[in-house]
Amino acid sequence: MNGMTELLQMITWLSLQLTREILREASRSGKTVEQLLKEAEDQTKANTAAIAALRAKLEAMDRDD
Repeated sequence: MNGMTELLQMITWLSLQLTREILREASRSGKTVEQLLKEAEDQTKANTAAIAALRAKLEAMDRDD
C-alpha cells in the first residue's frame, strides 16, 4: 500500500510541475496554454515523422550490407 501512495504522490507532484512549467512558458512567451499545447503536439508529430524516416533509412542501409 505504501508503494501505491508514493506512486500517487509522484504522479501528483509531476502533474503540478508540468502545470507550473506550462504556465511559466505562457507568461514568458505571451502565448495561451492552448497555443503552447498545439505547438508541442505539432513538434511531437514532426519528431515522430523524422524518427520514422531515419529508421527507414537505417533499415535500408542495414539491408544493403
